[in-house]
Amino acid sequence: MKKECFVFSSDENKYGSIYKVLLNDILSKDNVFYIEKTFIKKGRVFNSIKKILFSTIIIIKTKEKCANAARRIYKNKYSLIRKVEQLQDKYETINIVMFNASIKRYYSAELLEDIKNKYKNVKLTLFFMDPSTIWASQNAMDIINNNPDIFDYIFTVDEDDAKQKQWIYWPTPYSKIEFTDCVNKQDLYFCGATKDRHLLLIDLIDSFNKNGVKAKWDVFYIKKDETNLDKLLDIINIKSIDDMKKYEDTLREVESSNCILELVTPDQSATYTLRDYEAVVYNKKLLTNNKSIFDFPYYNESNMRYFKTIEDIDFAWIKEKEVVDYGYKGEYSPQKIIEEISRKNENK
Repeated sequence: MKKECFVFSSDENKYGSIYKVLLNDILSKDNVFYIEKTFIKKGRVFNSIKKILFSTIIIIKTKEKCANAARRIYKNKYSLIRKVEQLQDKYETINIVMFNASIKRYYSAELLEDIKNKYKNVKLTLFFMDPSTIWASQNAMDIINNNPDIFDYIFTVDEDDAKQKQWIYWPTPYSKIEFTDCVNKQDLYFCGATKDRHLLLIDLIDSFNKNGVKAKWDVFYIKKDETNLDKLLDIINIKSIDDMKKYEDTLREVESSNCILELVTPDQSATYTLRDYEAVVYNKKLLTNNKSIFDFPYYNESNMRYFKTIEDIDFAWIKEKEVVDYGYKGEYSPQKIIEEISRKNENK
C-alpha cells in the first residue's frame, strides 16, 4: 500500500477552470487526482431532478431541507465519494483538498462527517481562495459553524482571516501555463465582474482612450438590473458572468498584454488577487488600486504601480515596452501545499 495521495475536489462552475490551471504543476503526478464534476452524470432526468432539489430559487424555509434530502439521495453519485472508494485499498492516507467556492452548494457538514466516519484514512483540508465574508465562502462557513472540527486543516489566502480565525495563511497556489502562440497585441488588459464599479470603469475607459492606451476589456455583469450598467454598455461590450471565459483564455490575453489592470472593491483590500500572481509569473506590469500591493513579496515600483485616482496613473508607463523580470522561481507552486499537508500529517 502506498503512503498517501491527494484528491482536489472542484466543481463544474466557473471556478473549476481556474482551479485546474492553478494546480497544473502537480496534476500529472501519480498520487494527485483532480475531480472536475461534483456528480457522476446519469442522464437528463437525473440532472433535472438534481437542479430542482438544489435550486437556490426554492423558498428559504424549505431550501436547506431539500438540499439535505438531495445529498442523502444522491450520496452514491458524488464523484468525490466514488474516487475515495477507488483509492481506499491503495493509500494509507487520502488527503481531500476542497476549495471554498467548489463546495458552495452541494456539500454539507453532515455529508463530510459521513465521509470521514466511513473512510478512516481520509483527511479533509479546506482552502479559502477568497475572504470568508464573501458569498462564494458562505456555504463553507456554514459547514465550519455546524462542525468546527470537520476539517483537519484550513488554509486561507486572506491574512486577516488567518489571524482572526487561527487558520493557516498561505499564498495562492499558482502554476504557469506555457503559451507559444501569443504576441503582444495590447497595452493593457482587464478581466473582471462589474461589482458596483461601473462608473469607475467608465472613467478609466475614457481616460485610457484619450491617452492612446490600447486596452482589452473583458467585463461581466452579475445582474441585468445593476445601476449604471446601461451606461457601461454604451461604450463596451459586456457579457453575463455565466458566459465568463475560461481562465486559460484569460491568461492568453494576459500573455498578449504589456500591463494588467487590477481593480479591487473595499472588501478585497486586505488580500491579493490572481492579477498580482499573473503579473509575477508572466512578467507583466501591474496597475492596481489595491493598497496591499505595497506588502506583496514581489512588489517593486518599476513594474507595479498603485493609483488612488485616475490622476495618479502614468499612461506613458503603461504603453512603454520594457523587459519585466520579477525573478520568480516557482515559490507559489501547488507542490508546496501538498508538501505542507504531508508535513502536518507526520507531525500529528
